[in-house]
Amino acid sequence: MSASRFRLKEDVDKAYTVQTRSAIEGGIRGTAIGVGLTIITHYSWPFFRRQTFQFKGFLVCTCTRILVIAAFDYFIQGKPRHCLRCGHWRRTSPATVRSSATTGGE
Repeated sequence: MSASRFRLKEDVDKAYTVQTRSAIEGGIRGTAIGVGLTIITHYSWPFFRRQTFQFKGFLVCTCTRILVIAAFDYFIQGKPRHCLRCGHWRRTSPATVRSSATTGGE
């Protein structure tokens, strides 16, 4: 395997790992926040206490989904830095080819 393919595979594996980790952390945080808010609201607000278990479960699932999406957005915010770094190498690559006096077919 060539060095560039190996580096690309490493980048893809790293991105997959970071994305998976951020989604899992977002899901765990969302579930914890949703359950915590549901318990606090259940004991402090009589109107909420009368709500059904399904509705409370829906609120917990909604909190989980929102924080998973927020974690994914956090992951996406890190992508432009990587893309800029890759773009920098793409811009300098023709200059290095010209400076070494080689052509594309060599």
